[in-house]
Amino acid sequence: MEEPKTRYVLLLPLNYNDGSVVPREVLTGMLDEIFVLAGGYSIAGTVKGAYRMQDGTKQEDDSLQVWIGVWEHEVPELEAMVSRFGKALGQETMYLERTGGAISFIPPAEWRSGLMKKTDLLQTAKTLSGDTSTWADLSNALFDPIDGLLAKALPSRQERAAFVQSKEYQQIRDLIQDAIARTGTVNGATPKKSGRFVVRLPQSLHAALEHEAKREGVSLNQLVVAKLAVQLSNACLGSTGPEVQH
Repeated sequence: MEEPKTRYVLLLPLNYNDGSVVPREVLTGMLDEIFVLAGGYSIAGTVKGAYRMQDGTKQEDDSLQVWIGVWEHEVPELEAMVSRFGKALGQETMYLERTGGAISFIPPAEWRSGLMKKTDLLQTAKTLSGDTSTWADLSNALFDPIDGLLAKALPSRQERAAFVQSKEYQQIRDLIQDAIARTGTVNGATPKKSGRFVVRLPQSLHAALEHEAKREGVSLNQLVVAKLAVQLSNACLGSTGPEVQH
């Protein structure tokens, strides 16, 4: 199994320093570059930041929170890319946080390279566009590094670099830009709950849960969901567990 990627959180400003909105073609162009380098990304919503201008006034703006996973040797290229983004957006600094979370990607065999034609990807993207309510949901359906259509279908950087130059990809990009125009750059940047979140565990607890799941003959995910469901049910009933008889 390959070494896991390292997770980074990037904040992409959605406004220039003068308060004007970053054009959606500029935003999607930057996301294209992230896709080619990292193989996918997840939109986690927006965060509001504040800073003080030279004249002493306080300026607030929204930034898009983007989760990215890269191999260790790709980190310098990611940092250089973010620096270029900052210059293009007129920013003195850009927020890029290394979270310490490790991400492992194991694509199913049916999603190996070359099994979907570009026209098939475009048609599926059109279907996804009709099934999603925000542009962030559409973006994640396409580019999420675990579940995203394009992230799974194009595992190599060479394939991604070639595909983003195709007419099919330009039409997919138009779908995203249309969704941004329809739902709003900021308002549409908050995805619906995906039913998935990442939890960092101590290695000992992780090993204990895996051992219990194996003993019970269930998957690790099934075991954890069951445990959470029991605790939530107990909490709703006002109980933390069975009473102990003395």
